Amino acid sequence: MNLLLSIIFTLLVVPFQPTQSADNSRPPSTIEHATVFRSGAQIRRSVEITLQEGINEVSLDGLTNSLSENSITVSANQPVTLLSVQKQTHSPTVTDSLHSLQESLENIKTNISKKKAEQKVLNYELDILMDNRKLQKGNEKISVSELKQAMQYFREQLTDIEQGKIKIQDTIDELSAKKEKVQKKIDKIQQEQQRKSAVILAEIRSKKQQTITLQFSYFTSRAGWKPRYDLRVNNIADPVQLTYKADVYQSTGINWDNISLSISSANPRSNTTLPSFEPSFLSFYESPTARANMQAREANMDAAANTPKMSGVETSVSQNQTSFQFDIAVPYSVPGNGSAKTVTAKEYSIPTNYEYYAMPKANKTAYLTAHIADWENRNLLSGPMNLYFEQKFVGQSSLNPNTANDTLTVSLGKDENIALERTRIKKFSEKNFFGNKVRETKAWRLTVKNNKKRTVKLKLVDQIPVSTNEDIKVNLQERSGAQYESSTGKLHWTLNLEPGQSQNKQIRYVLEYPSGKKIQKNN
Repeated sequence: MNLLLSIIFTLLVVPFQPTQSADNSRPPSTIEHATVFRSGAQIRRSVEITLQEGINEVSLDGLTNSLSENSITVSANQPVTLLSVQKQTHSPTVTDSLHSLQESLENIKTNISKKKAEQKVLNYELDILMDNRKLQKGNEKISVSELKQAMQYFREQLTDIEQGKIKIQDTIDELSAKKEKVQKKIDKIQQEQQRKSAVILAEIRSKKQQTITLQFSYFTSRAGWKPRYDLRVNNIADPVQLTYKADVYQSTGINWDNISLSISSANPRSNTTLPSFEPSFLSFYESPTARANMQAREANMDAAANTPKMSGVETSVSQNQTSFQFDIAVPYSVPGNGSAKTVTAKEYSIPTNYEYYAMPKANKTAYLTAHIADWENRNLLSGPMNLYFEQKFVGQSSLNPNTANDTLTVSLGKDENIALERTRIKKFSEKNFFGNKVRETKAWRLTVKNNKKRTVKLKLVDQIPVSTNEDIKVNLQERSGAQYESSTGKLHWTLNLEPGQSQNKQIRYVLEYPSGKKIQKNN
């Protein structure tokens, strides 16, 4: 059983013992496990070292520079004493590949400078040429042949100069592109080295020479995970298959190769101090003027008679937060460059009540919905969700358990095998005038047909308008047994349709309003 190393915080009076380096004082350690939080990760490493009798200095290098020194814990499989532990940062070393790139970069810079110097020379030549472009021989006129010779000379010289400038600029552009690529490679190497520049230095006392396995862990902020889900329904007779996934990422600069993972919802950086309670007082509101007058009166009163005032805010007190953790059964590798690795955390088979939803007034297509009742104990967090129905990808949605009720409802997309029609019944639709009143009768027929090979449950929804003016009356005359919500005008039926079965529903209502007025509807 591992024995936790005791950390000494006070000075001990001990006989002098010279400090010595343990054999293989810079041994390579390996990552065994990472517990990844929503923000940050706890890394556990192990290394085998040989200690000499007495005090040993052990240097554990190649660690991410983002590790938190306060989070370092150390344990061993043999009885030893940890005298001190600290984090240090080493300057990056210049490797052969880095040195070669740096030399290449300097050569490119030199060549660019040379080409820019050649450009300057050509510009000087151009200036001299242009300063002497006037053709004259005192007061004498130049001949045509002399003019032709001069123009040919200028043409040749200008062409050579301009073409030379273009050629040089092309070379500079090529060299600049190479310089940028080399610089990026150098920056990448140096960034990786900088991230791996941390070292844990430990002083360990051993009563004898022995080889031990040292385990140490630390927290890094450069990691985290985001939830995502796959929701699959093979057919509406089966439970929902929900796959809980985590997009794990880390940018420590060190790859996690084939390690065991745990996914946790805890926040290790949260404040663990209990919030203090302050009373919340109520009083009548006073205008600024009244408050100023009151303060003036109080100022004239004896100070001892003044009643001290207290102010407070209403606070929510929470002693701790619930969290969960998934221990992943298979090892994973996560790159250290920030790229996400999708990990399967948990798979659930959840009994589900399926129901079709149709509102033909808005869309003549039925939607399949899954009503999931037993979801509270699944540790669900908000995140994107891929939807699959009958082995086909039907779209993306988002899961937000924070807004869910006892039942979590998920739309699984359209089903073209449910036919819908909404037609106006003309023989019941009329508009009549009675004195200073107008009466309009409107009627609709809703037809639903199940073209599937199994019985389906369908919620059919329609509506009638709701009046916001007392002069406008709405009278529902026929609803074919629908449930009616007067405050919203919503009508809904719950239908069980056998394969191939059709059902018709009718609604009819009468509007009454003053003549000379026009009715306005928002939809």
